[in-house]
Amino acid sequence: MLAALLFNICVNVIWEGVVNIIPATLVTSWFLLLLYLIINKESKRADTAILISLSIIIIVTHHLSALIILCVMASLYITTLVNRVICRNKEQAVPSPIYVLLFALALMTYLTGTYQYQEIGQNLFVRAVKAFMSMFTTADFGTASGVDTSVRYSLWNNILFNLGFYILLIPGIAGMLHWLTSRKNLKFAFACIAILLCAIIFGTSAFGLRTVLPGRWFPILFVFLAILASGQLFRISGYIKPYLATIVILIFVFLTSFFMITTPNVNKDNPLYALERAGRTQFKATEVAGISTTNEIYTGIIKVDGYYSASIVRQMQMNSTVTVFDTDYVKGSGEEDPGALILVRESIFTEPTTLRVPGASSWLERSIKGIIDHSFLDRFQSPDYSIIYSNGEVTGYLAK
Repeated sequence: MLAALLFNICVNVIWEGVVNIIPATLVTSWFLLLLYLIINKESKRADTAILISLSIIIIVTHHLSALIILCVMASLYITTLVNRVICRNKEQAVPSPIYVLLFALALMTYLTGTYQYQEIGQNLFVRAVKAFMSMFTTADFGTASGVDTSVRYSLWNNILFNLGFYILLIPGIAGMLHWLTSRKNLKFAFACIAILLCAIIFGTSAFGLRTVLPGRWFPILFVFLAILASGQLFRISGYIKPYLATIVILIFVFLTSFFMITTPNVNKDNPLYALERAGRTQFKATEVAGISTTNEIYTGIIKVDGYYSASIVRQMQMNSTVTVFDTDYVKGSGEEDPGALILVRESIFTEPTTLRVPGASSWLERSIKGIIDHSFLDRFQSPDYSIIYSNGEVTGYLAK
């Protein structure tokens, strides 16, 4: 029960389950049932039918999440088999190797037979392989001129931003080290899987390998991290008095949930700290009025930042064609469309937004997040632009 509670208050779980619901959200929920069916020693024939059906649904729903689960299932089988051989116990390795192979075959069949864009003529598998290989041939991963993507946050800012994760990670690591010495297959396997997921997430992030989307691996990691942390907390509570153990666990849950929920990733509209990292997609009345008013008086091409486009423009009946700033345009070298209307929010100079990356080889590199430098406004000081709208938060520049 404690592991279930810790899992549900994790920042990435809240982000995918509440703030930004995507197909991976469903897969994460189904994975919990899938894991139970696999490790349940009293499984019945009906459970096998549910397991097969659930596996097919997971593959069809979200192929990246299905790949993550395949890695977990393969690791689970290998680690339980290794521990069984080393410790010479009689526990059966799970899941069945036939199930792992069939899952991999079904996933490969789906990827090779599914096309995101039929006119391109490349299935998902080919596109994924090309995107993965492009990471090793493209320089300056995750950087672009004109966008502040450098790490300029203070130590205190970074600590607060990640404190909820750190609090959970401390007993989680202790649980990993303790369960690595266990003779029980599942304990040893869960510790190894948590270590593997941490290596993938933080290793790919360190090398800028964005194609694997390391952020999408976190919810699955938190499943095992919550189990390890709760197991370690109960182990520690065995050495102290019961009432003290209850107090310690309650304080741990409170601190973890507080710093998980108040992080800008979850509390986007009103974060308690690290506002410059919030990536706000909730807007002030003046920002909403900026696009609605100009939409009534202007017809043509409107250029905006990525968050403005994704969160407001796409929800309105627009009379104009809306495009998103790209990195060249922000740098000042991009070409201008005659008669275009450029809407500039004041907040993009203090809060992160998204920009397009022209010529990106992978769809994962087509946008980038960062704070725009004030030098972006220099291009609008020329006589080629006129200010036709301003309300204090949004300024509209008309290109001649």
